Amino acid sequence: MELLGVFSRKLSRLPGLAAFTGLQPRYVRFFGEAERYAGWGYGKYSQQARQAAVRKGKEFLYLEEGFLRSLYPAVFSPAPLSLAIDRRAPHYDALQTSDLEILLTDTAPLAAPEREAARVALALFSEERLSKYVITGNEYAREAPAELNEKSCVLMDQTAGDLSLSYGGVGEREIKRAAEIALQEAAGGVLFLKTHPDVIAGVKKSCFSFLTSHPQVRLLDPHLPLHRIADRKPKIHVLTSLAGFEALLRGAETVCHGLPWYAGYGLTRDCSDRAEKIAARRKNGSGLSAEMMFAKAYLQYPVYLDPATGERGDFFTAAESLARQARHARNLSGNLYAFGFRRWKQKDIAPFIKTPYNRITFVADAKAAFSNGYAEDIYAKRAVWGYKNSEDIEETAKKRDTPLLRYEDGFIRSVGLGCDFIPPLSLAIDTGNLYYRPDAPDSDIRKLRRSYHSSARKRDRAAKLLARIGREEITKYNLPEKNELILPNRAIGREVIFVPGQIDNDASVRFGAVGGVKNCLELLKRVRADFPKAFILFKPHPEIIDGNRKNNAGLVELQRYCDQITLDASALHCIDLADRVACITSLTGFEALIRKKPVTLYGKPFYAGSRLTHEPDSADETLCNHTLEDLAHIILIDYPVYALRKRAGEYGFAEIEHILTEIIRRRSFREKNLFNFILRTRIIKNIYKIKKWIFQ
Repeated sequence: MELLGVFSRKLSRLPGLAAFTGLQPRYVRFFGEAERYAGWGYGKYSQQARQAAVRKGKEFLYLEEGFLRSLYPAVFSPAPLSLAIDRRAPHYDALQTSDLEILLTDTAPLAAPEREAARVALALFSEERLSKYVITGNEYAREAPAELNEKSCVLMDQTAGDLSLSYGGVGEREIKRAAEIALQEAAGGVLFLKTHPDVIAGVKKSCFSFLTSHPQVRLLDPHLPLHRIADRKPKIHVLTSLAGFEALLRGAETVCHGLPWYAGYGLTRDCSDRAEKIAARRKNGSGLSAEMMFAKAYLQYPVYLDPATGERGDFFTAAESLARQARHARNLSGNLYAFGFRRWKQKDIAPFIKTPYNRITFVADAKAAFSNGYAEDIYAKRAVWGYKNSEDIEETAKKRDTPLLRYEDGFIRSVGLGCDFIPPLSLAIDTGNLYYRPDAPDSDIRKLRRSYHSSARKRDRAAKLLARIGREEITKYNLPEKNELILPNRAIGREVIFVPGQIDNDASVRFGAVGGVKNCLELLKRVRADFPKAFILFKPHPEIIDGNRKNNAGLVELQRYCDQITLDASALHCIDLADRVACITSLTGFEALIRKKPVTLYGKPFYAGSRLTHEPDSADETLCNHTLEDLAHIILIDYPVYALRKRAGEYGFAEIEHILTEIIRRRSFREKNLFNFILRTRIIKNIYKIKKWIFQ
């Protein structure tokens, strides 16, 4: 790989820079050579690197953030998902002709596939309310003022000293002039001012700080997202902010007081003294529609990372990931009152539920919630593990019926059991009822299944994911069980049915059982009745084997209705030995589907209803005729929340591919340090039992 010389240590460490550029970054400010050089915009080190490139006759690349950057502003999300790489000049330099301007003034029409991709991309961008920084505040219960309408004016703030201002023809005179014009045009004498996210975060200063005390100026809620402003179709005044183009895409009129990259094409009203000169230079692109400009500026100009692989991606890999993460972040927006979480569990779930903008208050019960201001909190939401603390949830609803989030372990959870105090790597966070409530039409997983739009790209990702899960033998808990199991001779010539045990009083069994099958004993009786000649292999649930939970029937009674019980063979090995898997609602049924085994269900788990399973006792309810890849995308990629612990001040969610890599690493570590792992687990469990006994 060729070397990319940079003069900034910070830039040399930018996550994904090698994938973005296809070159190996190297810090060469004082010594060293490179085939090409790069710098961040017109920064000090960038100018030095460019001078070195000119002296040595090497190509120089101007780097800048792309227009679809990250879930949160850079201060909270240091790693960008897109980068603008320009060989002529940074796109914000109105005095130079950049690669972006060349693209926008190219009159050649897009081919039919490119037009269709642009249409789909713009629909995705609009419907998912994407932006350069998708989440810039605590959005819950934030609505635009009633007075904000198509006759209103909104002035978009920018950060003082930003290079896009000086190179976009904006100085102190232009800033004051923009304020004067916006004030004159403000309907009803009120000008709405929208603060920049970096100003909210406290890392930058405002261009329009002198307006905050002006009698005609009304500050918009700093957490109010741009899409809720633009949807009211006000007149948007900007200096050089990208918010002007994003508002344009949402149908609002944009007035430019500087010379951003999208000005001069006839789509904006340009107030700069140099607007005519820029328009003359960009006249070839004057027939561009906003949709065509979006296609060139978002699909063709930047380069993207695939968040799942860390390799070069495209607009869709970045946008779909950001849309999914933004859905989780918006669900978590507000002031969360979390009921009944013990201290060790509070620490475990923090990476999943804490965002830069929300507030979390852990409370023991309804009384504690009220003493912490729940009843008066207009931004309140409630959170609870599963269906616990039901009385507290009902009591708080009487005073203030706020949105309720229910949490549960994800489907690929950890290396070890939760009852052994192993923290999770995934959670299901549902805004309705949880996935194991088949009687609840409002669960997020059912909504996702009904609204899912399949594509070749999604199916391809899911297929690779399923292949990796099968190859690496990934399960929910990834326990180090023995794989050796030899079926007796009496199994030869008979259909082998593997029946994975569940916990009789588990919520998924209580809510998901149908017909007369409501526990492990009834399940084995039914399987024996339905498949009288089959060889039935039964394995109790890991928590039953571990001694942490109990079932109604013992192994002796269960043995009467099966041919063999195994305690130490892995569930995956049992699936491999079996011709069929039969269960109530066990996740093992889905793991069997992944491994192309027929599955018979005597309950209604979250993966039922897609004609991929045999369901003798269920009504013919088909949520959707999904392929296995579509179902896997919904269940493993779209629905759960994945998180890895980050450094202080960093926020964001992980992709399932990152979690699989982490599970493989932890599984290897556990195998090498099994004694220490078991000792640690037993010590923690005993400490917890002692505390529980003391404080009873």
